[in-house]
Amino acid sequence: RVIITKTGNEMAFIKVDDGTGILDLIVFPKIFRLTRDYWVDYRPLLICGKLDAKDEEPILIVDAISTKEDQGNNNKELFVKIPQKITKKQLLNLKTLLSANSGSQTVVLVFEKSFRKMKLPIKICWSETLAKQIANVLEEEDELGVK
Repeated sequence: RVIITKTGNEMAFIKVDDGTGILDLIVFPKIFRLTRDYWVDYRPLLICGKLDAKDEEPILIVDAISTKEDQGNNNKELFVKIPQKITKKQLLNLKTLLSANSGSQTVVLVFEKSFRKMKLPIKICWSETLAKQIANVLEEEDELGVK
């Protein structure tokens, strides 16, 4: 079901069936505008998002989708530049964040000072939201207010 928001943008409430059950999705305007042509009956999709289980029935808030055809292009490595003065807490927060966004894309950490690269054993589902969260983790200050 496509609706028009107060700002005049389209968004959608969608039901998907993966053979094990039906899940409700919310696709906000920005994502819907980018993926409008993907939402076709019986078309296989890889959907990444956040699960909202506050109500009785869980709802997935969609961050990104791709098709089987896209998957060959989406498996490129994602490089994350690690600042020179990174703390152990920031690295642990980054690990937690990346682990919570599992997907099919390989992550490589590039350490700023040494340019050393480290390929992580976890794979993620990249989205603009995740990119902002990564930036926030890498820019957060410690308890003393020092970066």
